[in-house]
Amino acid sequence: MNVDATRSWGADFFNHLGKHVATFQGLPPNIHGAIVDNYFKGALVNDLSDTDFTALTTPWKTNEGTMSFYSQFAQANEKYTVEVEPVFGANRCPVQVVSGGR
Repeated sequence: MNVDATRSWGADFFNHLGKHVATFQGLPPNIHGAIVDNYFKGALVNDLSDTDFTALTTPWKTNEGTMSFYSQFAQANEKYTVEVEPVFGANRCPVQVVSGGR
């Protein structure tokens, strides 16, 4: 997955979700499911098998998962990224930093 762990982060849709959590939590399941699927597809660098993709997205499509999916956008705050940025250099694993589109 393409994980965004440096500032500034949060695409326009990400920020929009955070401002309208209650509205999105009330979407019909089929529309919510489409949002979840497209959100994860947009974060993938490589394709996943259908089985793996379903395993990744299904928990977010339950009633509890729906509430959690949108709540995370409201709770997102770059201050937490600021706190961990100083330790990025101490990473002991090989890391590749890539910027830009697919």
